[in-house]
Amino acid sequence: MRSIYTTLVLLALFTFSNAQNWAEMMQRPDANFYQVQAEFNQYWQNKDINEKGKGYKAFKRWEHFVERRCYPSGDLSQLNLTAKNYQEWLENNSSNIYQAANNQGKFSNSSAIMASSTWTAIGPMGPISGTAGGQLLKSGRINFVSISPTNSNVLFVGAPCGGLWKSTNGGTNWTTNTDNLPITGFGDHAFDPTNTNVMYASTGDSDTGDSNCTGVYKSTDGGNTWILTSLTFPITSGVHIRRLIVNPTNPLIVMAVGTMGIRRSTDGGTTWTSISTTNTYDIEFKPGDANTVYAAGSTFRRSTDGGVTWTTITGVPASGTSNRLAIAVTPANANFVYVLASNSANNGFLGFTINKFWSFI
Repeated sequence: MRSIYTTLVLLALFTFSNAQNWAEMMQRPDANFYQVQAEFNQYWQNKDINEKGKGYKAFKRWEHFVERRCYPSGDLSQLNLTAKNYQEWLENNSSNIYQAANNQGKFSNSSAIMASSTWTAIGPMGPISGTAGGQLLKSGRINFVSISPTNSNVLFVGAPCGGLWKSTNGGTNWTTNTDNLPITGFGDHAFDPTNTNVMYASTGDSDTGDSNCTGVYKSTDGGNTWILTSLTFPITSGVHIRRLIVNPTNPLIVMAVGTMGIRRSTDGGTTWTSISTTNTYDIEFKPGDANTVYAAGSTFRRSTDGGVTWTTITGVPASGTSNRLAIAVTPANANFVYVLASNSANNGFLGFTINKFWSFI
């Protein structure tokens, strides 16, 4: 299922003036679906729909998702009420949900609604049959695999819209208890390294827009229950949280990065401070030195005070010209920083560099 506002991250690419009307209307809850659709169809009349970067495919996904959800009025403001209405329905019908599932033998413990599965990759590994909005559906994605720092048998994986799943036996069996959250997509997960029962998870697809972000959740009981922290966003905001990290020496310090920039908490997620509003893809602590933090978006930045202030590091190849950088570090040699750069021209691979040399290899 495609996100209601899957195209928000692409709107910055819509530099052509004639398309701005429908592209901007898609973001406004006071707009009408049928007006947006008419503007779009008028713009694309007699144009090449295969032209990349103009938003045709992204709009069609949005159209496919939205049209049936705002019929017959076309009132886009109704979309913002879906999660709220669903949560209210769950609260008012929880006993009926449990009874129905119990009658089918799905679970025997009323304290939680859990789904369990044993899975093995059996394919298909490429495109699968079916279409959505005129586009061929693809096989699923996993946004992250998170391994407990104290027990390698405990794993969490998050799907763009398929929930947060936990394994306690190294991946043989999996359970999820996130089906009834307002958003079932997850972008990243981070353990408190000093107490692995404490963990954080960000909602929404971290890479594209298969589900929307509502914020960061926290668990203090190993993932059995989740509470939304104060880092929240409207479901129509188009925010993508891409990484979560926890300070290894002071676990009350948590950082989240994404399209909203860098947010930092010093009290375990109770409150958050906006450190930067620059679109950020990745963030890492220097191994053995929690005061040194690296962050990357289209530029490479470094903090030497635990993420409070940041300096752009010059001399990094593609910094400022690539639209996406990714970072890796290693405790084997804490002075090494590896940077992967994308090619802005085609969103493919541009190069790989190490900070000892700062040249592509």
